Amino acid sequence: MVCSKCGRDDTTGSLDKRVERGASRICSDCRAKPAFRVLTEYGVCIPHHGDFDLDDNPLDEYGNLYMAGFRKCYKSDCINPEHILTAAEIERHDISYRTGRKLSFKQFWAKLLREGNND
Repeated sequence: MVCSKCGRDDTTGSLDKRVERGASRICSDCRAKPAFRVLTEYGVCIPHHGDFDLDDNPLDEYGNLYMAGFRKCYKSDCINPEHILTAAEIERHDISYRTGRKLSFKQFWAKLLREGNND
């Protein structure tokens, strides 16, 4: 059966059962409500409910990056300030002047996690 809202074909049969019970022909994805808090391994993520760029980074109403930086929780739409590692924080801990090698946000965070696990 096909969802009347998005037009996607439901091959699981759950939409057929909904219609048999007298409910609407709308799939579970179309009926889902937006989440305001998501519990992850890293903590509570707050998803962005606005526009996104092609890399799924949140944008403000003017098309600029909203809370730019690397997400420690690896969720690109998270806007929890505790989960965002900014470029200024990276520069503060940067030791590329000694090593001669510049790390990306992701590499830097992985290195910090490895150092924290050695305690």
